[in-house]
Amino acid sequence: MSKLKILPILLLLTLLLSSCLQHKIKIVVNEDGSVDYEYTISGDSADLYDGLTALPQGIPWEIKKYSQIDTTENSTDTSFFYIAKAHFAPGTRLPSGFGLEHLDFASIALELPLSVKRQNLFFLDKYSFELKFPSRRYTELYGNPQEYIPAECSRLENGDSLSNSERQRLEKLQTEGYKSWAAATLTSRFIKSLEQSRKMHPEVKFDSTKIDTAKSALSAYIVAYIAKIDLNQSPRDTDIWTVVFEPGFKLLEEHLNFIGDTTFFLDMRSAGQILSREYDVTSDLSDEAFSIELNLPGELKASSADTIMEENLRWEFNGDEISDSTKTLTAISVIYHYERMYITGGGILLIILVTFFITRKKSKSAPVNQIPNP
Repeated sequence: MSKLKILPILLLLTLLLSSCLQHKIKIVVNEDGSVDYEYTISGDSADLYDGLTALPQGIPWEIKKYSQIDTTENSTDTSFFYIAKAHFAPGTRLPSGFGLEHLDFASIALELPLSVKRQNLFFLDKYSFELKFPSRRYTELYGNPQEYIPAECSRLENGDSLSNSERQRLEKLQTEGYKSWAAATLTSRFIKSLEQSRKMHPEVKFDSTKIDTAKSALSAYIVAYIAKIDLNQSPRDTDIWTVVFEPGFKLLEEHLNFIGDTTFFLDMRSAGQILSREYDVTSDLSDEAFSIELNLPGELKASSADTIMEENLRWEFNGDEISDSTKTLTAISVIYHYERMYITGGGILLIILVTFFITRKKSKSAPVNQIPNP
């Protein structure tokens, strides 16, 4: 990962340590259209159980958990495994995600809607598979940090030709740019929380000038706080959000000067926590790895798989590939019912032959009209 990508993550990531979870999904589609689904998540226990990873739980899942020590190359690292298995009968609802998946203003957990369709067309059965990983819309929601950094900072990538003073000047500009982006992102989270609370409470009315004043005061506070952060100390984002959370919402509350039901401000804080969790989940996916294995019945006709080995289709990608774009996995297979073709074809041929002989017999037995002699 490049330095230009690491710095903003250090500013706003929920976790200081990288998450290196491995997601492995194995799906077997049976001839009757039923689905056997196995989802294995492995990695460090702090990552696996940090609350940011939505795990399959409850009915119909069969859960197995265990740990394994890696003793290769003098390593003593321990990997933790969470395995969930389930069988889905034909026509039952297939997984679309786990845990709290989606609200009207935030996508919380990773979504992965699965669709398996079986079409019985008498002569053949057609199986259509689709597994979708919707875009987390990172740039749309949080902006592009590169837009806050002067173009001349790109010279840092060829730093060998820079003097120490020039390098320090460019690094300072780069850091200030990231801080500007961080301040804008945090401020936006507060503002979205306010707007969401207003949607939930249309009966509460505020003077528009008060709202503008509240937003300006909040922005000034966030900018001033971020400016004091020393990136060299690698601040934890959980600490940043914890520090600015209450003062930021208190500023909004004071400048809105609303006297009445406190539910409005409680809902505003709740929305802020949800939006923060949405960001944490999205950022946490950046270095996670996904491997999907599919087994379809019959003859494969089309697929978007990365590799095909015998009957198994496989896709592999990293979490950063769904930061700004949706990844859709598709495949189609067919089972031909040759016996039905033979029986039907034989039946049609028999009908044709019977019809032919009946017609011929009738033509032979029919009287012949003779022409009288003149």
